[in-house]
Amino acid sequence: MASILRIGKTNTYKLVKRKDFPKVTIGKKILVKEEDLNNYLTKYLKNKITL
Repeated sequence: MASILRIGKTNTYKLVKRKDFPKVTIGKKILVKEEDLNNYLTKYLKNKITL
């Protein structure tokens, strides 16, 4: 995800720790569905981002 968004590891962790960020946590593993990420980014950036 960091490479797709072109952000560093620290900012990626900050993003996924947001309460409104769509994620599934299993143990210590954080999973993000591609469609949910695209919808989240579209909502906040107002532009469709193709992953």
